[in-house]
Amino acid sequence: MYGNLIPLTSMGSVPNRKLHALERIKQVRHPFVCTLEQIKVVEGELVIVMELADRSLHDMFIEQQNAGLIGIPRDDLLRFLRDTAEALDYMNESTSCSNLDVKRRTCS
Repeated sequence: MYGNLIPLTSMGSVPNRKLHALERIKQVRHPFVCTLEQIKVVEGELVIVMELADRSLHDMFIEQQNAGLIGIPRDDLLRFLRDTAEALDYMNESTSCSNLDVKRRTCS
């Protein structure tokens, strides 16, 4: 994940606030949140190195279709949504950041 931090003359201290928020997120440890390993600015570009999730919901959807189902079973999907809501609540409570691209980490 990356972003350009150079053309920010009209945005003031937005990059500093974003970097500070990312440093707070980096401290989060939760089973449904991929950890941020490194946050760097390289030649004006924001570079974020994060833990790789085992798979995505899209991957699971394709697996289920390949197994002959129409998609992810309802109970599994609802559990993933509950897990995601729990992770978002935890992020909000522990960092005061409501959402910074939080994705559920699934296990194989």
